[in-house]
Amino acid sequence: MTLDLPTLMAAGSFVAAMSAVFIFFAWQQSRDGRALLWWAAGDLFYAAGLVLLVVGTIPGYGIMRAMGGIVCAVAPALFWTSARRFDDRPPPYLLILVALLLPVAMLAFRASYPSLEFAVTLAVIAAMTAATAWEFWRGREDGLKARWPLVGLCLLQCSVFVAGAIEVATGRVVDGPVPLTSWFGSIHFVSVLFSLGTAVFIVALSRERSVSLHKRVAETDDLTGMLNRGALMSHADEALRKSSAAEKPMSVILFDLDNFKSINDRFGHAAGDDVLRQFGKVVSTELRPTDRVGRIGGEEFVVVLPQTSLAEAFALAERIRETFAVRCASLDGLPVKATVSAGVTTARPRSSLDALLAAADDGLYLAKQNGRNRVERPRRGPDDSGGLPLEQVA
Repeated sequence: MTLDLPTLMAAGSFVAAMSAVFIFFAWQQSRDGRALLWWAAGDLFYAAGLVLLVVGTIPGYGIMRAMGGIVCAVAPALFWTSARRFDDRPPPYLLILVALLLPVAMLAFRASYPSLEFAVTLAVIAAMTAATAWEFWRGREDGLKARWPLVGLCLLQCSVFVAGAIEVATGRVVDGPVPLTSWFGSIHFVSVLFSLGTAVFIVALSRERSVSLHKRVAETDDLTGMLNRGALMSHADEALRKSSAAEKPMSVILFDLDNFKSINDRFGHAAGDDVLRQFGKVVSTELRPTDRVGRIGGEEFVVVLPQTSLAEAFALAERIRETFAVRCASLDGLPVKATVSAGVTTARPRSSLDALLAAADDGLYLAKQNGRNRVERPRRGPDDSGGLPLEQVA
């Protein structure tokens, strides 16, 4: 069985153009940066390149085939740019320029090595598509699920183009009908799948990121970048439920900056805000990915530590207290000498979140009462059933 390549390329051009229109209208609804526009532009270039390739099959218009390959090679450069824009990375303009100049340079050898120019073009497209897959993969820490089908589609496209380039370079593809079973023959089938699939998932990625961003903004304290009270309490409640079900310890630290009003009065609110931000930075460097910290009041903070014993939480609170005191002894030449006190407690079986926070607050009260700039455990546990053994702190 053979392929009618001009018909297949025309169909691929139509699909790519419609994909570009779909992405453009999706962008108009969200106006989420320009990453979608870069991808839509890539689809348009690919559609235009395929049209030129179809024209190049007409006798006497062979140069149009060469131009079509070069225009098609622009498309993955724009896809690569789009992927980097999604993660706020600048496009590698120099690398893209060098890559695009390669098939142009191959035109000089077109008469002597007619297959070389086309093989290089396919290889360049494959390389930039692989780079696009890498960009989506390296941003995976944001947890957006639409990245994975995009990575898969890019790698599929890359693999087929590499195989096609090898077939062209080794002379296994000649003018005339192309076998359906050849890699080169499957390029346009895969490209149609790539255009359709990436159009859907690039829009899904944009919307998924927008929802995630709005959720993060709604849950984040503007000044410190920590969770706000509502988000922290929701996380703490869920973490406590999971810890109880797994019969694992969960500890909580309640921090309160010492004499914070005095800092605002003596050095101004700008200095006070800087102290709050510095505390946030100190805490963030000490926490694990599973831990959470939130600002629950003006200068009060709660740290939730799943699968953490009282001794471990106590040691962590001490490290934070000591580091913060050193870092905020002076800020911008001002002797603010900011310190923090903390209460630490660990959940017991059937402890409620309210009881857990009340126990931590009792420890914080003791820290304040005993001179500030210290960490204390509560006099009673979170279930009010008695004091916590000292050996738990040792």
